[in-house]
Amino acid sequence: MPTNPTPTERPLAGPGHYLRDAIFGASDGVVTTFAVIASVSGAALAPRFAFVIGLSKLVADALSMAAANYLGLRSEMRQTGVPASVEKPWRHAAVTFLAFMAAGAAPLLSFFVQAIFGVDMYAAAAALAAVTLAVVGALRAPLMQESLWRAGLEMLLIGGGVAVIAYLLSLATEAAVT
Repeated sequence: MPTNPTPTERPLAGPGHYLRDAIFGASDGVVTTFAVIASVSGAALAPRFAFVIGLSKLVADALSMAAANYLGLRSEMRQTGVPASVEKPWRHAAVTFLAFMAAGAAPLLSFFVQAIFGVDMYAAAAALAAVTLAVVGALRAPLMQESLWRAGLEMLLIGGGVAVIAYLLSLATEAAVT
C-alpha cells in the first residue's frame, strides 16, 4: 500500500495541476444529476421529467460551475498578485465544465436503460452514479499516490452519502405536500 506523499507544491502543469477542478466538476456533476432523478423518483413523477430537468440542469450547472471556478481563480489571482501569464483560469473552468458534463451525464443514461430494458430508472441511475463515482475516484489515485480501491471507495461513500440525503429529502418533501 502506498504511503502518504511528502507535502509538495501542486504541479505547475499536466493532469495533477487540474486535479481539483476535475474532481470538483465530476463529483458535483454525478451527485446533482442523480439528485434530480432521485427527487423525481421520490416525488413519483413521470421518468420523462427526470430526463428533461436532468439534461437542462446538467448543462446549466456545468456552465455555472465553470464560470464560478473561473471567477474564483481570477479573484484569488488578483488578491495574491499572481499574473495571468502564470495561471490560465479559463483552462481550469474548461476542465470543471468537461468533468461535470462527462460524469454528470452518466445518471441520465438511466432514462435510456429504462426505455430499452425496462429497468427501474432510479435503480439504473443509482448504479450508474455509483460506478461513475468509484471510477472517477479511482482515476485520481495515481496522482495522489493512493490505492485505486481506497480512492474509489472514498469518492463513492462521500458522493453516495450526499445522493442518499437528496433522495430522503425528496421523499420527505413529497410526503409533506401531499
